[in-house]
Amino acid sequence: MRVVLYDEVFTKLTNRMYFMSPLMEALSSKVEFFIISDATLVEYKTASGETKELSPIKSKRDSTEDIHSIDRVAPDVVITSQSTSQGREIAKHCYTKGIKVVDLQEGFIGNAYSFRNCATPSAFLMWGPFDAEVMMAGNPNVILTGQPRFDVYFKEKPTKAALCEEYGFNPSKKKILLCDSLNSYGNMESFWEMMALAKDEFDGFYMGHPSSQSNEEFVALSAKYGYSPVILSTVVGNELLGKRSDIYKRDIYSMMDVIVSNRTTVSLEALMCGTPVVVNTKEMFTVGSSSPIRGWPHIEPVAELTKLYTDYLYKFGCYLYAESAIDLRKAIDIYLANPIHLLEQRQRQINYYHLGTDGNASTRVVDALLNLTKKG
Repeated sequence: MRVVLYDEVFTKLTNRMYFMSPLMEALSSKVEFFIISDATLVEYKTASGETKELSPIKSKRDSTEDIHSIDRVAPDVVITSQSTSQGREIAKHCYTKGIKVVDLQEGFIGNAYSFRNCATPSAFLMWGPFDAEVMMAGNPNVILTGQPRFDVYFKEKPTKAALCEEYGFNPSKKKILLCDSLNSYGNMESFWEMMALAKDEFDGFYMGHPSSQSNEEFVALSAKYGYSPVILSTVVGNELLGKRSDIYKRDIYSMMDVIVSNRTTVSLEALMCGTPVVVNTKEMFTVGSSSPIRGWPHIEPVAELTKLYTDYLYKFGCYLYAESAIDLRKAIDIYLANPIHLLEQRQRQINYYHLGTDGNASTRVVDALLNLTKKG
């Protein structure tokens, strides 16, 4: 079976920091697979740390050129995401050629957006029961696999002490990480104000959303309150210690005592790594207004879906919510005094939003592809 990985997320991030290494390793053991990429070389690392090299099919990030590349490969299956304009163009072409299209959920919005706005692919490979029951209710093409890039979160669990020694941070000080996206300044304002008031009680860290192109505006915002956090690399282009991105993120999330985030995938990932989360109550999107990120300049359903998602998170009771700097400090202190606070609710959410905690999502994705081709 021939499989093509096609997506702006897959191609750019895979080459630069092995974002999809678990999936590529699983694919390489079962099928012949290709990556359409703007890179000259794609590398991925196996679980044992061995580096594998691929010669990608060159792309200028133009759907016309990429369509020609797909025709030359003549794959049985194309894995893409129709949350991007190019992904939708590729999917439409594959339909006309009789090539199966699989939409692999990358973030919590992507597949639901695809379902509402695009032709239905041969299969939606989704994270867990929530997506099947709420986001994609009634869709017969949903297959629950989990997300391959989360596999490492459920396997080896390094200790905080070991991670602090490896990364060169003080193990005796409590560590608070802000993970935020470009459009949640209210969250940031309260965080930096709280950290400035806390002075030297904590070590403060900041890691931007993958869509962040620069940390300058965030540094300026923290400086407004006279605070200088440790700036951690975002997942884009990260080469710290030569680590694969999924391992790097697992290390960072696991090393922290508390993570403060808006309502993005980071909140779920932190729980997977055993770290409690404080969520600011400011909406990531305003329902009925435009969305400013990821090439969706005027798609109102994105805001509606985000509110639906976050409302379910709130019902689970797995996070503490804080709006002001004072409330944020109170929430952080609750977790520092009792790190297992809301532990049962956190675990229940993980099981509902992600299929399995066995670290075998990559294997399930490959098995789903093989079963799909057997059905004809």
